[in-house]
Amino acid sequence: MRWETVALLVFGFLCGMTVMYILNRRQRIQEFNKIAEITEDILNERKVQAFSTGEETLYSKLEHQLVRVQEMLQGRSEEAERSRDEIQKLISQIAHQMRTPLMNMETYIGFLEDGKEQMSEELFFQSVDALKNSQGKLGFLVESFIRMARLEQHILQIKKEEPDLLKTVRNGFGQIQRRAEEKEIQFQIILPEQVTCLHDPNWLGEAFYNILDNAV
Repeated sequence: MRWETVALLVFGFLCGMTVMYILNRRQRIQEFNKIAEITEDILNERKVQAFSTGEETLYSKLEHQLVRVQEMLQGRSEEAERSRDEIQKLISQIAHQMRTPLMNMETYIGFLEDGKEQMSEELFFQSVDALKNSQGKLGFLVESFIRMARLEQHILQIKKEEPDLLKTVRNGFGQIQRRAEEKEIQFQIILPEQVTCLHDPNWLGEAFYNILDNAV
C-alpha cells in the first residue's frame, strides 16, 4: 500500500509537471506569435499598442520595447520628412533668388551697350561694379544650390566675414539703381561715415536687396 501511494504521488507529480510544461510551452508560443505580429505591424508601418502594461514578464518587456522602437522609427521618419521639406523649400528659394542677379546683369549689359557713348565715366564704372556684384551673387547662389541639391547640408550656413556694413548696403542700392531710374524713383541716402559689424555680405545683401526690390 505504501509503495502504491508513493507511485501514485510520483505519477501525479509527473503528470502535473507535464501539464504545466505543455501549458507553459503553449503560452510561450502564443507570446512569440504575438511578438511576430507586432514586428510585422512595425515593418508594415501599422500602429501598435502595448496591451500588457504593468506586467513584469519577458513578453511584456519585449512588447514595450517594440512599441518604443516603432515610436523612435516614426519620429526619425517625421524628422527626415521635415528635413526634406526644408531642403526643397530652400532650393526653391535659391532658384527664385537666382533670377534677380540674372535680370540685373541683363539690364546693365543692355544699359552699357545702348548708352556707352553718352555715358559718363562715373556711371560706366557704377554699371561695371553692379555687374560684378550680380555675378558674385549669382556664383554664391549657384554654390548654395549645388550644396542643397547634393543634400550636403540641411540649413544655410551664415559666414560672418565682412565687417563693413555700409559696403553691403551700398551694393544693394547699386543693384537696384537701374530699376529705380526706369521708374523715375530717386533715393536720398544718408549714411554714417563708418559702421562695422561682422555679417555675411551675401545673405544680408540678398535680404536688403529684396526689401529694396519690393519697395521699387
